[in-house]
Amino acid sequence: MDQNPVYYIRKHKCISLIHEVGLLKKRILVVDDDEDLLFSYRLILDKADYEVFTANDVDVAQDIMKQEDIDLAILDYMMPKLTGDRLARRIKVGSPETKIIFVSGYNEVIDVAKSLEFKVQGVFMKPFDPVILEKMVETGEFNNPFKSKLGLPTKNMYPNK
Repeated sequence: MDQNPVYYIRKHKCISLIHEVGLLKKRILVVDDDEDLLFSYRLILDKADYEVFTANDVDVAQDIMKQEDIDLAILDYMMPKLTGDRLARRIKVGSPETKIIFVSGYNEVIDVAKSLEFKVQGVFMKPFDPVILEKMVETGEFNNPFKSKLGLPTKNMYPNK
């Protein structure tokens, strides 16, 4: 086999089984035009043992999406050039399995997320608690905006129902 076995596995969509066995780290793309926030995301998610890719603009994010199989994209909603929902649409075209979370300081983003033609995992409101972010990414528990099964308050997180 000439190809890297990890590339072959990802290309042929065996990812969920491989994640269960623990051979591959969950791959997360974080897109935000605020460099300080990108640094914070990287610290939180690296510590939790995820493979983290960061982009400070949509062009870099799109390049990463073309080169990598991303499991979860955490997108700032208000960015120069393109809003988070438009970037999410582009991501979903090339990678429909990628889960999306929006991060915003604007309540209107909750309604935008609910109106999209695809499911968005949730919306985190800035500022958010890094512990909640880490646990939500780890467990995929995005279902209850007031209390999670983890016993953590989730007042800053709103699911897309």
